[in-house]
Amino acid sequence: MSNLELESEAIRISRFCHIICQILFIHRELSIVKLIFFAYVIKTKNEYLSSIFSAKNSKFLDDKITSIINGDYNNYCKNIDVIIKALHLLILNQNCKIEDNFVYFISRKGYEEAIYDESTFIYKAIEYSKKVEDFQFLKELVQNV
Repeated sequence: MSNLELESEAIRISRFCHIICQILFIHRELSIVKLIFFAYVIKTKNEYLSSIFSAKNSKFLDDKITSIINGDYNNYCKNIDVIIKALHLLILNQNCKIEDNFVYFISRKGYEEAIYDESTFIYKAIEYSKKVEDFQFLKELVQNV
């Protein structure tokens, strides 16, 4: 890898570290599968999420959130590696921990600054996803992508 590629990956990892810390700071815990998905959605789609979806109606909330990456599956898969590296770095730095497939918030040290405003839609989607089993969540994700 060239220095430019390494620097680019470091920036992407850093951005995902911030996003993961912010998600866990607000929601305290989330399964690994859902954390990876929501980190990707927030990083790539946050600019227009609130303008497309409202949180006024929670009906079909799971379909709405998983349909966001419709047609973007390849890019999502490419980013999973970077998100896992970011999560690994956060665990090494004791910002979060993993127990029984759930990532738990410990500390935001080094990541105090929020880099995105969590919309009501994203907040409700994450909270709703906690009620759904990972298998069902992935099944809906694959069906919508």
